[in-house]
Parts: sequence; structure tokens; C-alpha cells
Amino acid sequence: KGYSVDVYYRSADSAVVKENIGSLINQDRYNTSYLYGIPGPGLESTLKQPILRKIETFFYTAFRGDRSYHWAKNVVGYIKEHSQNFDRVYCFFTPRGPILAGFNLKKLQPKIKLIIDLQDELHEGINLWFRRLSMLWAKFKLRNADVISTVSPEWAMMVQNLMSKEIQCIRHAVPQIKQIENLSVDKSNYLNLIYYGSIDFDKQNPEMLIDTSQVNIKFFYAGNENISNTFKSHCKSKNISFKYLGWLNSAQLRDGIETSNAVVVFLWQHTGRQVVPSKVYEALALHKPILLVGADTGAIRVLLNEWGHKDVVLDTQAKVDNCLSKMLDEDYSDCLDIENCKSVLFEDKIVDYFEHYLK
Repeated sequence: KGYSVDVYYRSADSAVVKENIGSLINQDRYNTSYLYGIPGPGLESTLKQPILRKIETFFYTAFRGDRSYHWAKNVVGYIKEHSQNFDRVYCFFTPRGPILAGFNLKKLQPKIKLIIDLQDELHEGINLWFRRLSMLWAKFKLRNADVISTVSPEWAMMVQNLMSKEIQCIRHAVPQIKQIENLSVDKSNYLNLIYYGSIDFDKQNPEMLIDTSQVNIKFFYAGNENISNTFKSHCKSKNISFKYLGWLNSAQLRDGIETSNAVVVFLWQHTGRQVVPSKVYEALALHKPILLVGADTGAIRVLLNEWGHKDVVLDTQAKVDNCLSKMLDEDYSDCLDIENCKSVLFEDKIVDYFEHYLK
């Protein structure tokens, strides 16, 4: 509200890109302009010998966080060179470069209010051998942050144990996407369902959906071709018509979602990771019913309770079949629906939450 906001991130060609997006509140999220780019090295090692790669990984983990160190160095260098001053610095993890940039900017400008938002587990992407080193690095670099937040209460507790200080939990905000006209959904004796993004067939379970014998389904998948082929191999003898959409841009994906009865989310059911898939928030923004399929490790039910929504986790075959049968009669009461959420954090309020914890 009145802030002028600059955003620094790494582009596809490994450059540091800066955008000025004006006021953070009520700005058109798609109307931005690139002001400059700083060349930077890629994030992949160029070493061929395994032992040298191990030594290099140890070096980066212990002293630099990860290879996004180069990005952080370039961002801070540019800010120093142009004598830019900031009131607030928000750093979003992963990768670790933003944490390092925030740490160094706070040293340069001690009056900065530094907010670090951890959007993954703190050891994300780190080999088991090096996790203790990585956590020590993170503990050191996080120590001068004014606010540290995570997107889940489970992760907040883990970081709190590491840091011995209060850690906030600020959920992902539901995006404020410009709504398009509601497109008609084909009402027939089958359901149009869409799933997009990656999937780990060992840790997520699509079987309960594609094994249903109750309802005919047209299943649309947008994403990786290898994943598409795996889905197809599962769907061969099922009552599912499968269609691969390829990779879609934002507008195409929104059209696909709008013309579907519901968005499918396969829950992460590996006990070592409690997580709410980000596509839950994206689908909610389009006011579309969401099928939550699979056993829950706890994260989804905690979130539903926070939102005041009834438990709609479809963790048995019977629940999946019953939900799909009801959907044919246009009864979506066993789906996650934003209309039934009593308290959801929307994008235009996210800064207010961070500011509250700065006081």
C-alpha cells in the first residue's frame, strides 16, 4: 500500500532479472517490465568426475548454501553499485540464494526489515550426507532475519527447533487471478477431470481414481510426456478416456480447468514429507471443485480444519467412487470448494500478515 516493489529472480538463461511492479497491492500481475539482466552461471556442475562433484557439493553446501550463491552475489553487487536502499527485503526459499542475498543486504543496510519465507523444507534438494552441514549454514544465515515464516505449521516447528526462536506460519495465498467467463461443462454420463504438473508414482497414488468402476471419466493431463505415458499404461483397460494436453501456458491451462468438472490433486502420502501441493491454492482461485485423492500424511486435514472446511480427503476407494457418483448428479459436496472455506488468505492480504509480525 504505497510501496514501490522491485523483484529479483533468476531467468531461464541463468541471468538475474529485476522487475519493478509498482505497488504490490492491486497491481496487474501480468503487466511488468524487465529493467535489466545480470549474467550469471548456471546451477549445474560442469565437473565430470564423481569424486570432484562430491567435493564441490560439500564446498557449496558448507560455505555457499548451493550454486544459486552466484545469483545472490550478483544481486547484492548490483544493489551496492547503484546505491539502492530498501525498507523491506522479502526472500523466498528455495533455492538458498535469496537467503544469502537477504543476509548480506541486512549487513550492508542494518535498518532493513528482513523477511525470509521458507516455501520448502529447509533441507530441500540436499543429499542426506550433507544435510547437517546445510542446516548449520541455514541457521547461521537466518539469524539476522526480522521475520522467518514457513508455509506449513509442520515446517515451522522444524525450523523453530533449529533456530530456538519463534517461527511464523503464513500459508500460501490464494492468487487473485482475473476471472474469465465461465465456460460450459459438457453434461453427460461422464466426468471431465484435469490434472497438471508432475507426479511421483511411488509417493502419490492415482490408482484409486483410475481404478474406479463407478463412473466414466475423460481424464486430461497437462505436463511431462513421460508422466503422460505412465498414466496411459495404467489407464489402458480402465473406463477412462485419457488425453495428453502437453505443456500449457497459463491462459490455456485456465481454459482447460474451466471446461472441466473438477481439478484432481493426488496427495503426497510419503510419511517423511507433510505437504500441501501448491496447485490446491491455484485451483481454488478459479473457484473450481478439487478432488483430493490419496492418503493424507496430515498436512491437508490440518489445512482444511484451519479453513473451516469439512474433511473431503478421498483416502479410500469407496470414498472416491461415492464422490464421483455424486458429481454426476452435480453434487460436489465431497470436493474441496472455496465457497465452503470460512477463512482463506488471499494474495492482496499477504503483505499485511508479514507487516503484522514485524510490529
